[in-house]
Amino acid sequence: MLFNNAGIGTVGTTDVSDEAIKRTLDINLLGAINFAKYVALEMKKQQFGYIINLSSMSGKISSATLGVYNASKFGLTGFSEALAKEMAGFGVKVTAICPGMVATEMTEEFNFKQEWMLHVDDICKTIGYLLDLGPNALPTEILLNCLPFVVKMAASDVVKMAASEAQIFVSEG
Repeated sequence: MLFNNAGIGTVGTTDVSDEAIKRTLDINLLGAINFAKYVALEMKKQQFGYIINLSSMSGKISSATLGVYNASKFGLTGFSEALAKEMAGFGVKVTAICPGMVATEMTEEFNFKQEWMLHVDDICKTIGYLLDLGPNALPTEILLNCLPFVVKMAASDVVKMAASEAQIFVSEG
């Protein structure tokens, strides 16, 4: 089994140095692709194996302040999907785990309570779940969000929807 877990966070979309962009893509995307590529060759020969790439919810939903990080994680999620399709005929499984914020050193500075975040143990349990599945079960992607974050975003969506409906009402009236 290969668990691609290396990653760094980079804040910024347009206000990011070329060096930071290259470093983020090298670590978050190219490193995972290169490891997977070499391990996949061996797994093809043995007709068995599992590659799990730790992507991110930021590889599914973009943010104005995380454009470079989003790009690296969208890339990893897409690569995982393509690799899963390529490797399926060889008995090799590939899954991208896309967690929301996980309480690690990388997220200590975020304006989000650590106790509301996912924990490393949640990722470990998710991997255990994947490894316990039968030979024909293949979740190619697992989205693993933080409950308090979803609640906060849902409340924000309700406010946006209400504001939008109010604008429609005013413009039609």
